[in-house]
This record gives sequence, structure tokens and C-alpha cells, in this order.
Amino acid sequence: MTRYAPRTPFKFTLHLPDHVADTVHLSAEEHGAYLRLLFNYWRSGPPKDDDRVLSRIAGMTIDEWAEVRPMVEPFFEVLHGHWMHWRTDDELQSAYEAIEKSSRAGKTAAKARWDKEKRRSASDYKCAADAVAIRSHCDSQFQQKDKEHAPGAGARGKAQAQAKVKQPLGDFEDDVRAAERDLCIGGAA
Repeated sequence: MTRYAPRTPFKFTLHLPDHVADTVHLSAEEHGAYLRLLFNYWRSGPPKDDDRVLSRIAGMTIDEWAEVRPMVEPFFEVLHGHWMHWRTDDELQSAYEAIEKSSRAGKTAAKARWDKEKRRSASDYKCAADAVAIRSHCDSQFQQKDKEHAPGAGARGKAQAQAKVKQPLGDFEDDVRAAERDLCIGGAA
């Protein structure tokens, strides 16, 4: 399985009071080199302990870097051939934890929305199936009703029709069909 490095956190955090207190003794050139090293560290991790690499990151020539290095190096710990900055490592760790927490919260919310949508879809499907069943039932009743009112339906059909008319709450669809038939609208003549 191929592992990939996580995306660099968007926000670089600098505790200004601590930073100013720690760097007040640096010249503008030394401070600029230190900041560029921090920014690069945030983006790419610990830089190699190689003066050519460090001077390039600092935006200086090798000779300029040679003069600045003694003032900037104490902010880092040179370990296993890399310049380590523990405060930045701590900030990066916190940023990655925040990203992971946010990602988990987003996934949980998305799952909840998805599950709710699935339940709604299942409910909609059940409602649609019920509507089809009811419509089918109503259609069969209408067909029966039409047969009863058809010419030559006989005495039995009329008696059944009269018995159904006596129901206290008539079928709404029947009422609509009768009204349409009386008004000669809706395709019922």
C-alpha cells in the first residue's frame, strides 16, 4: 500500500508575543532568514543540514548565509542531518489533529444526511407503493360502479347502488366523477 503525506495545513500559526521576545536581538536579515526557514519547515518539513539548501531557503548567497547561520541555528536543533524546530512540530501536530477532527465530523454529518435521505427515500417508495395500491383499489371500485350504472344493469345492480349511496361518507372520487359527469367535464360524459 502506498502511503502519501497528508496535505499541509492551510494556516501557519505564529505566536507573535513569543516570537518577538525570542527574536528581538536578530537583525532584519537574520529575522527574515529565520522566518523563511520556518515557512519552509511548515510546508516541507525539516530542511537538510546543508548550507546550499539552507541558503536557498533563506533567499541568500552561501556567503550571506555563512554570516547569518550562527544567529539562526540556535532556534533549531540539528538532529540526524536535519534542522528540527519543536515548536513548529507541535503546531503542525495540532493542525493535523484539527484537520482530522474536522474530517471525522464532516464524515459523520454526511453519513447522517445520507442515512436520513435513505430513510426518506424508503418512506417515499412505500408511500408511492401505497398510492398505487389505493389507486388500483379505487379504479376497480369505479369499474364496478360504472357496471352498476350501465344501461341494463338490472334490479340487483340498482339495489347495490342505492345501498352504497346510503353510506354516510361517500367516496370522494365517486363524488368527483359524478360532478364531472353532471357538468360534462373531465372526460366523463
